[in-house]
Amino acid sequence: LEELARELRVPRARLHYLPNGIDLEAWDRAAARPCPFELAPDRFHAALIGRFSPEKNHGLLLDALERLSPAERRDWQLWFVGAATAEAGALGHLEGEIARRGLAEQVRLVPPTPDIAAFLRSVDLLLLPSRYEGFPNVVLEAMAGGLPVVAVDAPGVRDVVSDDENGFLVPEGDADRFAARVLQV
Repeated sequence: LEELARELRVPRARLHYLPNGIDLEAWDRAAARPCPFELAPDRFHAALIGRFSPEKNHGLLLDALERLSPAERRDWQLWFVGAATAEAGALGHLEGEIARRGLAEQVRLVPPTPDIAAFLRSVDLLLLPSRYEGFPNVVLEAMAGGLPVVAVDAPGVRDVVSDDENGFLVPEGDADRFAARVLQV
């Protein structure tokens, strides 16, 4: 806030930080709707929700999933929600990476959905590999539903997630630690 006060040329005492919040009653009503995607009942479902852009770091999750043994990931389903937001060529590149790594059975690319609450109610884990976040609303949404979160220790994220308290943080770019943390959940 000090930097903002200098930039705006206002006294620091006049600036206040109000983080985002969630209307839990509305969230619970939305979570009661049917899941927008068909989830296999015999799988462990983890999700990355957000636009398909470089800072979201989808590749780190592919790296982490690849580090799990075939037996460890056999029952996994990793959902990338937001595929329709990819820039030209990015979706094809990601699909190519998934195929090249032999992860097509584990990874699903799906479009954004207005029924995020119902989806989060249905999955087992939220993953956030972002290099940075302004304020990760999706983490609040996961927490509203009691969903565990494994995230990169990045600016914006550490304002919401405290390691081993209300989620798990791993260093940016460390696919080995990300994979290990995911297995601990």
